[in-house]
Amino acid sequence: MQLGRPMFAIDPKQFGKGPLRVLAEQSEPGLALSADLKLFAMTFLAGFLFVSILIG
Repeated sequence: MQLGRPMFAIDPKQFGKGPLRVLAEQSEPGLALSADLKLFAMTFLAGFLFVSILIG
């Protein structure tokens, strides 16, 4: 996960009170979803193999 701007301000009292800015480049959520699905699939496969070996 990436943040669009840093999470600090020069003056802490002014944090979040600046004008809204449009970010030039935004990350695409489609890529993060496929990485999450790969992680889920690998975790599921590892658990399935572990249980299969444990039972067998």
